[in-house]
Amino acid sequence: ADLGMFAQDVWTVGRFTFNLGLRYDHFNAGTPVQEAPAGRFVPARRFEAIENVPNWYDWAMRLGVAYDLFGNGRTAIKGYVGKYVGGETMTLVGTRNPMNLKSETRSWQDRDGNRSILDQFGHVQPGEVGPAINSNFGLDVGTTQLDPNLPRDGNWEQNVLIQHELRRGLSVSAGYYRRNYYSLQRTDNLLIDPDRDYTPFTITAPVDPRLPNGGGEVITLYNLRPERLGAVSNMIVESKINGRTYDGVEATVNARLHSTAFVMGSVTTERTGLNNCDVDNPNSRRFCDDVPPFRTMFKMSGSYELPYAVQFSGIYS
Repeated sequence: ADLGMFAQDVWTVGRFTFNLGLRYDHFNAGTPVQEAPAGRFVPARRFEAIENVPNWYDWAMRLGVAYDLFGNGRTAIKGYVGKYVGGETMTLVGTRNPMNLKSETRSWQDRDGNRSILDQFGHVQPGEVGPAINSNFGLDVGTTQLDPNLPRDGNWEQNVLIQHELRRGLSVSAGYYRRNYYSLQRTDNLLIDPDRDYTPFTITAPVDPRLPNGGGEVITLYNLRPERLGAVSNMIVESKINGRTYDGVEATVNARLHSTAFVMGSVTTERTGLNNCDVDNPNSRRFCDDVPPFRTMFKMSGSYELPYAVQFSGIYS
């Protein structure tokens, strides 16, 4: 079930215009009964139906306000704040589906030097195959579980801008835009502690004048302790740390030359910061808090209608 219902209204009070909205979302998914015969590494399987993967009910609000600054309809200050729930199809239920445990990655050592995992008769050589990474491979206990309290991810959008009509058919605007993503989901191996189950070691980066400070940096990396290899019990949980934030400032010019032609140009300075430090593997923390510098983009587009209702248009960015 994927259901959305909303109500909205617009109120004008003096120079103010209020755009109000309220939305209700419901999402529910599951898997049917499934069966599969035995294979080389797994027994015959039968999995019962799984319901409510997930079962979400969410409310979201939107509020927009516009103010006619001089009362002549040519200059407006606008603001907006709105909540949006994350889109969901079959990603979570597909992760929870026990029939998805149909592959595993293992190490391989070419002991006989024939450059193949097969022998001369075309048979797999088990002695060349490394140990199982997931001791629950092919079993329902090895599937990724879903935290029963997992909320639906979403984001808040906020913006404020000013628009002004220079003359009929020509307007300019400038605004600030921000979007925050929250309740991001991550896969947590409940049997592995990133601070206790990994052993640190160091390597030295190459010395090269093109590297920061000439290179030679001592880098700390981590190896999973051998006795923890194959310990897997994954659960999709909400991260209280991971998040994504967009900030952007944009200036735009719109010009309608006549009834069949227009030109639009904009300059945008923006960046997207990403925090992905809530992870199981401490090696992934090295560059996990990524806040890049702002970058500036220029875009220009236009359209002109030729005879016989043929439209010519172009974009430059």
